[in-house]
Amino acid sequence: MAQNEREERILERLNEQEQISTREMAQLFDVAEMTIRRDFENLERKGKLERVHGGAKRIDARLGQVAPPAPEASTTDSLYLKAAALIPDGVHLFMDGSPICLELLPYLENKQLQITTNAPLTVSKVCDKHTLFFLGGTYLPNERETCGPVLFSILNDLYFDYAFISCTGVDSDHLGVFANRIDTAEVKRKVIEHSEKAILLIEPGSYGIQTYVRFATLNDFYAVLPFDAPKSFQEKIPSNFVLS
Repeated sequence: MAQNEREERILERLNEQEQISTREMAQLFDVAEMTIRRDFENLERKGKLERVHGGAKRIDARLGQVAPPAPEASTTDSLYLKAAALIPDGVHLFMDGSPICLELLPYLENKQLQITTNAPLTVSKVCDKHTLFFLGGTYLPNERETCGPVLFSILNDLYFDYAFISCTGVDSDHLGVFANRIDTAEVKRKVIEHSEKAILLIEPGSYGIQTYVRFATLNDFYAVLPFDAPKSFQEKIPSNFVLS
């Protein structure tokens, strides 16, 4: 569904109820929560709604509420633009199957890249300008990625100029970066090991969380892009690792 269609549906829902949640809309449209947050940001800039914690609420015109002036670019857009700017034209790039990586793809469309992924959904979103390599293996439905011995065998012989890696948790006190599963953590470790420059994308809701397996530390990454990071997190890691 196109962005303008989603926004129309969001406004229709707000006509029916005073407040909606990001998670509810993401499930309704079968998209990442990050996509809905960007829709909310765009609609707020247009004065159509007001963002609140966890969602958005209807603006009551009778109360004379006016949306704040629009910034030229949201913090989220700024981070995606900076992430894309890190990637030179023509390089080999690995991207995992996380929602945040999918959201980044449109910002790379002005480049010609050789993209490798183990995520079928990423394959479907890559534009025709790029050369695409899909890594097969055992498909994990919950992770929406491949894994297993076949994938590891292929990865042993591959090397990347850059890699975008996501996580399910970040412990800022000990700089740990976590995944939910041992096998997916091993894939991330291998990709980091075989990448000249690995870049960590941290999704909202991952801060201060230690999930099942630690696969890296923040110091293992060339750059860290923290989306919606609390100030307490940004204060605890070296500023040269953060693009904000």
